[in-house]
Amino acid sequence: MLISETESRMNAYTSPLFPVDELVSSLNDMNIRCETNDFRHPDASRWQEIFSNLYECLTDVPVDQIIQQHQSGTEELCDFPELHADSLPVLVFTMSMQRVMSACGVHNFTVKDLIDPEPKRVQSLCSALVNYNRFRKDRLDVYYELKEGNEKFQDQYKQLININDELKRKVNKLKAQKAEQQPAISRVQEDLDALQKQMDEHHRQKASMQRTLDEMRSHIAEKQAAVDQMKVAISKAKGEIEKLSLKIVQSPQKVKKEQEDMKQRLVSMKMTLENKQERLSELQKMKQNIMRSEIDAEKALKLLMSIQCDVDKENEIANEISQILDKTQEQKNSIRKLQLHKEQLVMVMESRQDRLAKMTLQHKAKMKEVDERLTQLKLERESQSQDRQAEQTKKTEILNQKRALAEELKRVGQEHDKKIQSIQQMYYEILENVDAYHKSLGLGWEDFRKQIQSEKYT
Repeated sequence: MLISETESRMNAYTSPLFPVDELVSSLNDMNIRCETNDFRHPDASRWQEIFSNLYECLTDVPVDQIIQQHQSGTEELCDFPELHADSLPVLVFTMSMQRVMSACGVHNFTVKDLIDPEPKRVQSLCSALVNYNRFRKDRLDVYYELKEGNEKFQDQYKQLININDELKRKVNKLKAQKAEQQPAISRVQEDLDALQKQMDEHHRQKASMQRTLDEMRSHIAEKQAAVDQMKVAISKAKGEIEKLSLKIVQSPQKVKKEQEDMKQRLVSMKMTLENKQERLSELQKMKQNIMRSEIDAEKALKLLMSIQCDVDKENEIANEISQILDKTQEQKNSIRKLQLHKEQLVMVMESRQDRLAKMTLQHKAKMKEVDERLTQLKLERESQSQDRQAEQTKKTEILNQKRALAEELKRVGQEHDKKIQSIQQMYYEILENVDAYHKSLGLGWEDFRKQIQSEKYT
């Protein structure tokens, strides 16, 4: 199961195999000197140089820097770093190339590719590296665009922070202004309430006047209709009187009496007409007063609406101020917590100072003991100077033993070198066996793929 997953992953990242001429031109475009003969007859040192140039070109990291870092760590860990002076750079570069090749889709890069390169293998590895370099060039533009966008976003973020600070300053300024304008606002609110009451009273008066005006208009219309009917009746009566006067000869007394009655009626009608005209003029004056009061009421209503807008804005500012007050309350709570933490730290510091005082006392006692010890050591040194002569004889014996141990160590080192050589021989044999296994596995896989393709076409 694991083998099938690994094979599927390797097939998913397989890069195309470019011709040798195309690879040479691509490497020369990357400022890496290469020739066709390097692919046909590969040399280990030459390809190590080419691979190191490719590594520096793709990662922008010098190979010498990586090797020096690992060498500094190895000198601290190993007892004999000079034994690994030749093999360590190759192993370090192999591990570094393995990481790069895994990014290129090649997961089987080994040290054999550096110390014993093969033509087909070199062509395959170079194809993967060249393909990765082309992909890298294509994606660098996207990377720079994203980087530029990120820088713009950071600039916008800084600008927004500056705007936020400016808004905070404005809010604080508005708070101060509101605190200064609060008495004026309360006075305006009181005036607004008084104007609202006056407005309501004007509306009630206007409604009552409108009702009386409508009643008067209807009454005047009724009177006017009655006057018109009376005029019609008078005109009809005049016509009938003229007709009857032609037919009937009246006495002068009766005519005078009728004329006097008609004059009295006419005078009474004139008086009623004058009274009605005076009433009409009074009603017109009342109407003009009502219209002026309506205009004043509309002006007051507009003033109230503007004042209401100002009040709404002030309410919004008050809401913002309340939010800011909540934030300041949170900050005060955090400050209280910090003060409690500070008090705890002060208590801890006091306890530590007490400990320090105790430790100083203990240190003084120890120093006293050390002085006493030094006096004892001086006495012991005097006794030891007498013993040195005896130890000098022992030292000569130890030097003789050291020479014998050095000869024994030299012999053990020679045996160790022989073992290392045998282990290296075994390691190279294992590498050859593994490469042969990989080669046979690749050939088998190629045959299997060709068989599947032939079956597919059949």
